[in-house]
Amino acid sequence: MAHGKTADGRSSYELLRDRVSACDRVLDLGCGDGLLLELLAARPAGAPSVLAGLDLSAEEPALARRRPGLAAADLRPGRAQQLPFADGRFDGCLSHMALMLMCEVEQVAAEVARVLAPGGAPAVVLGAGAAGGEACESFLRLARPLFEAAPAAQRIPPLGDPGCAPARASTRSSARPDSPRRSGRPYGST
Repeated sequence: MAHGKTADGRSSYELLRDRVSACDRVLDLGCGDGLLLELLAARPAGAPSVLAGLDLSAEEPALARRRPGLAAADLRPGRAQQLPFADGRFDGCLSHMALMLMCEVEQVAAEVARVLAPGGAPAVVLGAGAAGGEACESFLRLARPLFEAAPAAQRIPPLGDPGCAPARASTRSSARPDSPRRSGRPYGST
């Protein structure tokens, strides 16, 4: 993921960080070792007053706690289907390459809606391919109308090498250049 950049040079982590630049209370679902939360803590607009991360693995939040910028972050192990946070606690919720791995995605969406304050901003980076499956398909079914209704200026641009775009487009199930890769082949296969 570190090598995938947009035309302006931002990584997918930086894109997510920038999507919640106005948010002051941010949750990272599937926070892993805290890289995205650390970027939020150091964002140009200033650190959010509340940073929280949740990961299914107890080891990942423990690793995130080692990052100097996350000393005050609320980092917990847990399931996204039962978020351990109060209603309306956050005004931003991020997830980087984690939603596609979750089951019961409708319950995850309901929980995210519950913990987001009215008008809160959800932002995700979602992959497909070998890891796609039920969660990815359900998420796309639920979110596609929202994506299509967003003004072009608010859409996250596709990542990757612009020189490879024609080849990638031929493996997608949709002709739209911004749709996720959905060839059904495992990553790395030809």
